[in-house]
Amino acid sequence: MHDYSKHQSLPPRPNLRWRLIAACFGSLMGIPSTRYADVERVLRSNLDLRYVASVVALRALRKIGGLAARIGAVAPRLRRSTGNVDDGSVAAKQPIIELQLQRDEGEGLRIPEIWTSPARRPFPRHIFQTWKSKTHVPENYARWSESVKIRNANFEHFLWDDFDNRKFIADYYPWFLAIYDAYPREIYRADAVRYFFMYQFGGIYLDMDTECLEPLAPLFDSSADVWLGRMGNDADFPHSIPNAIMASRSFQEFWLLAMHFLVENATTTVESHTQALAGPETMTGSILLKKTYDTYVSG
Repeated sequence: MHDYSKHQSLPPRPNLRWRLIAACFGSLMGIPSTRYADVERVLRSNLDLRYVASVVALRALRKIGGLAARIGAVAPRLRRSTGNVDDGSVAAKQPIIELQLQRDEGEGLRIPEIWTSPARRPFPRHIFQTWKSKTHVPENYARWSESVKIRNANFEHFLWDDFDNRKFIADYYPWFLAIYDAYPREIYRADAVRYFFMYQFGGIYLDMDTECLEPLAPLFDSSADVWLGRMGNDADFPHSIPNAIMASRSFQEFWLLAMHFLVENATTTVESHTQALAGPETMTGSILLKKTYDTYVSG
């Protein structure tokens, strides 16, 4: 049993860098948003030539955005959930799931909350899980996955396999497909795709070694936008924020930063021939997620 009793809220980070990240990724993926005009307005207010160059780059991204898959209203109709007042307070929650963790994953999983925007989307009522094959799921994994469905009947449950995951990337994020296909093993792809799940659809992602003991919905009686795990008591431990359980509203900028690090890691490790040494935890897994979290909270 793991402790979910402490939660952490984070303020939004609406500075220039975050607006640029949102605008560039958003433009590339063809997301209509008023952010672009806002970012361009901010950039124009700076006389430094590098900002003028950024405006030009932003316009170029807009033009090629149509080449990427359009990812408009794809998610199912969602019900709005009620939440607590966003006052930065710490909320107490009861532990409601049990994670069947690997021996080296430690204990003490906690969920920090992240506030990323004042205008929040409704929390999506669906749960994503993934396994390499839908027809050959280990008995214990199948049993735990069934516990998720039984105790969350008001959530839509998706079990995707390797084929589904690749098709999702190819259809909605074709700019990432070359990196996705180039990963040396399937675990890298299984790690990476879940960040795209979270951004595109929102909802809850759970590893297959997760047994649900009670309904998950009470966890999300909050106005937070992103929920992450906290494992162990050492916040500096590189694996302390696992990607085994995550929850989010859709289209949160936090996941764009995770995508940025996926691309950065793939590029730098290929150039330095260290991809095999880096391993999935660094390239796509919990170390990358912690880096995303630490970078986000540091502004």
